[in-house]
Amino acid sequence: MQETQNPGTKTLEDLVQRNFPAIDYGFAYGSGVFVQPDLYEAHHRPGAASGPMLDFIFVVADPQAWHTENLERNPSHYSFLKYLGPSAICSMADRVGVGVYFNTLVPVEGQVVKYGVVSLAAFQQDLQHWSHLYVGGRLHKPVAALTQHGAAEAARRQNLRSALTASLLLLPQACSLKDLFRRLAALSYMGDVRMGLAEDSRKVERIVAGSYEGFSQLYLPLLQEPTFQQLGVAADAEGLQQQDSHDYRVQLFSQLPSVLLARVASKLGTAVNSAAAAVQARAAASVSAELPPLPDGVRRDIGAAALAAPRYQRLIKSGLHSIVANSSRRQAVAGVLYAGPFRSLRYLGRKLAKAWPLNHSQQQDSKMQAGKVALALAVVLAVAHAAEPQAAQPQKAAPTPFGLLNGLYQKWSGSPLAVHGFRAIQNSKGGKGLLISGAQLTASTSTSALVGPATAAHGHAKYTGLTFNKYPTFTAWIKDVASNKTSNVRMVQADAATIYVYALNATVLNPPNATNTNSVWTRPRELDKAGIICARASSSTMQAVVIHKTGGLEVLQLVKDFPLPEIKPGQVLVKLHSSSVNPVEAAGRAGHVPFSLPRILGGDLAGVVAQADEGSGFRRGDAVAALTPGFRPAKGDPQGTYAQYVAVDAAHLAKLPASIPLDTAGGLPLVGLTAWQALMEAKPVPGQRVLVFAAAGGVGHVAVQLAKSLGLFTVGVTGPKNLAWVRESLGADEVVDYTSQDFADLYSSPDKQFDIVWDCLSNTPDRTAKILSVLKPSGHYSHIRNSAGPSAGSDMTALQQMQAAHAAGEGPSVSITLVTPNGKQLEHLFQLWEAGQLRLEVAQVLPLARVADAHQQVETGHTRGKVVLTIPQ
Repeated sequence: MQETQNPGTKTLEDLVQRNFPAIDYGFAYGSGVFVQPDLYEAHHRPGAASGPMLDFIFVVADPQAWHTENLERNPSHYSFLKYLGPSAICSMADRVGVGVYFNTLVPVEGQVVKYGVVSLAAFQQDLQHWSHLYVGGRLHKPVAALTQHGAAEAARRQNLRSALTASLLLLPQACSLKDLFRRLAALSYMGDVRMGLAEDSRKVERIVAGSYEGFSQLYLPLLQEPTFQQLGVAADAEGLQQQDSHDYRVQLFSQLPSVLLARVASKLGTAVNSAAAAVQARAAASVSAELPPLPDGVRRDIGAAALAAPRYQRLIKSGLHSIVANSSRRQAVAGVLYAGPFRSLRYLGRKLAKAWPLNHSQQQDSKMQAGKVALALAVVLAVAHAAEPQAAQPQKAAPTPFGLLNGLYQKWSGSPLAVHGFRAIQNSKGGKGLLISGAQLTASTSTSALVGPATAAHGHAKYTGLTFNKYPTFTAWIKDVASNKTSNVRMVQADAATIYVYALNATVLNPPNATNTNSVWTRPRELDKAGIICARASSSTMQAVVIHKTGGLEVLQLVKDFPLPEIKPGQVLVKLHSSSVNPVEAAGRAGHVPFSLPRILGGDLAGVVAQADEGSGFRRGDAVAALTPGFRPAKGDPQGTYAQYVAVDAAHLAKLPASIPLDTAGGLPLVGLTAWQALMEAKPVPGQRVLVFAAAGGVGHVAVQLAKSLGLFTVGVTGPKNLAWVRESLGADEVVDYTSQDFADLYSSPDKQFDIVWDCLSNTPDRTAKILSVLKPSGHYSHIRNSAGPSAGSDMTALQQMQAAHAAGEGPSVSITLVTPNGKQLEHLFQLWEAGQLRLEVAQVLPLARVADAHQQVETGHTRGKVVLTIPQ
């Protein structure tokens, strides 16, 4: 194991759990956790005043709610910004910094701690796209994980792959592992304004020397993954060897994070600049927004253009330099505001005290180093002086009882007249009022409580002249329209999305059950004794593609205010990252199969758990995938997955391994389960022979790989364009070109007949006769029920006759597979994916808004692999 510092008798996890609000994901990093040789004297205890601080990053789904609780528990951790409230703290992190809010030099149980708080959305954006390479850069090095979180782990694995890809492009054809680790550790310091000023100039060397084994554990398994193995990268204890070819480097370029690629493109002046500029603009506008995808073709074009330029490595380094320089400057300025001037000076003093002796021993010109120190002090004092007046002038709340509420709901819905929950209204005489529609309030013991779920209520409010944080409070009476009962309440807006409601007449409005989807209510721990409930409002609508009639592509309509799904007992609410389009959905849309309208199509999903009961086996934040019954466009089946949220039976869900990307995992469930279930019907035994039709299709290309994983001799039938791919990439032992070869002529002799025929095409009489000619009498015909179009499909009568004949002792056994959702089986398939025994071929990745294009592609009948839909976040 790599050597770590000992942070005392208490574990890091326990330290965090005892002293901070709950986090979704977190890690400890830096010299307070991992040894950096010669950095501190051996007797200095980590976290002590003379030793390294303990550095943490806390990832939370809702930073504003987290800071609200932390301000109650640990107000001394914050600078003057605490007087502006949690909303201002989060705004400062996003607009001045790069999404991470730090409290530094904090005493915690005898330790000196620095901790940064970042939203899960901003964390994922940085790790997946390198928008700032701030948190992502820290995770290029070994860290000590505090918790596990599926979506965060998936982003972390993608970040490691990106770091490895960038490093390979910057390294020579052959190098030592130490050179590789140095390059990996140095990526996030290129352009860092602190390096050589308030940082140890040999920091990278010390990190690698102290964590060599940790780097090996992080990156050597990645180099064994199919992604890098298929590129021809070889690594062992002796070092690393990579190809020296143009195509190899183009493929590496195409796998770089989108913001880095966009920075490279901006230096080239090529035709791909428009796509690259859109990525850069979006990343600059928001630290947590979903970035527009860079299509694979554009990625390859950028790589080819960069390799055509002289010294392409300079372009990569320049891109990294610009990302890191921008983020380090922003975070340096924000850090002064976070800590306040005096704590900033103390922090800088610690940094200089650590860096000065180390750098001075390496440089002869001490006057130059002293000048740098003086400059650093001057910068800190100047920035602190500029920021100080903000502490004396907290924002004054406008005495408007409904202004903030009204603006809040307009932001969610685009209109204050189309929402559930609290809503500000104005009557014809200009009077102010409050409308509550769809708010599910359960009756309390008092007759004056509001009763739901179908009630509406009107009321009036009066501004009290008081504020809570920087928001106004007001008294109100609320009248239930249905029962004509009235409650007197006080309403307090605590932050940008939280309203406290409590009764002036001792009536407590009880929160509804956890399955309410119109608004989510929680009871704050610190306010229970006061009889206050906290109405944590959330948007009650989502984006979804809905069809109201069958027909052409034009019936696929994107609706931006579709109601959120209702969660039933035993279900989990999932926020989708990806789905996919399957032929059965295109057939349903076109009217070729029974259908109930209106509805949302789709059955595939990959995403993150948004809400789950304790007994479900899942928790909020878990990365999951599923096939839901929504893929069957039959009457009575639930709504599908062309949507932002789906309610899923817990038994249908599979937890995703951290290495599986959420943005493509949504393409596997239906094809994977169909291929697996159809194979399992044949009860395969290693060494048997199997014939797979449509071997390059969505289901077929998975079936080929699963058959090989089961030890079967596999023959794939496909078109001429896919012959080499099915044989070389998927691993088929033999391939048949259906346009020029007749499988019946090739395999009808007894020594070449098959034990299993796996078939997802229509079973016409001619095809069935040929299939029986190549199938052993003791074999198995595994037919997948097909309803793909007006003329295609399964002849159920013929199949049932074959089953009856087998039962009477004549002919092979026959199974008819109609795929069923199964979380356990799907989990096994993702384990095969993680192990490199299964890969999903993605033909296209399209945003949900382009679902019509996805249907059009699937309807061609010649798609290699799957068409995946990405869902807006």
